[in-house]
Amino acid sequence: MSDRIRAALAGLALSHTVAKAVIWGLFTSERPFLRTPKYRSGPRLRTGLAMASEEAIILAILIAITVGFVATNGLWHFDEWLWLAILIVLSLPYAATVLLGAINGLPPELRRRAPAGGPALLRCKVEPVVQAREN
Repeated sequence: MSDRIRAALAGLALSHTVAKAVIWGLFTSERPFLRTPKYRSGPRLRTGLAMASEEAIILAILIAITVGFVATNGLWHFDEWLWLAILIVLSLPYAATVLLGAINGLPPELRRRAPAGGPALLRCKVEPVVQAREN
C-alpha cells in the first residue's frame, strides 16, 4: 500500500475517537482527555480487537442495517443504490478501526515494516533559507 492509502486508513480509524473526545470536551469538564491505555497481557489479536470493540459493534450494526435494507427493498431504483452507498461510506471509518486493531494484534513478524529511512519526504535534505539583506 502506498503511504497515502495508509495515512487515509489511519485517519479514518481515528475519526470516531477524536469526535468522541471533542464532544466529551465540549460538554464536560470533569473528564480529562487521557492517553489510551495499552493492553499488555493476553493474546495480541484479542487485545488489538478489544481496543476497537465499540467501533466493531457500530460496524456490525451498520452491516446489519445494510443487509436488512437490501433484503427488504432490493436495489431496483437509483435512490436505493444511493442509500446503499451512504451506508457503506458510513461504515468505512469503523471498518478501518477494526482492521487496524487486527493488524496491531498480529505478531510482529507478520506485520510489514516500513522501509528503512522512512518515507521519502523524511529522507530529503533540508537546507536553511538565507535571505539577502538590502543595504
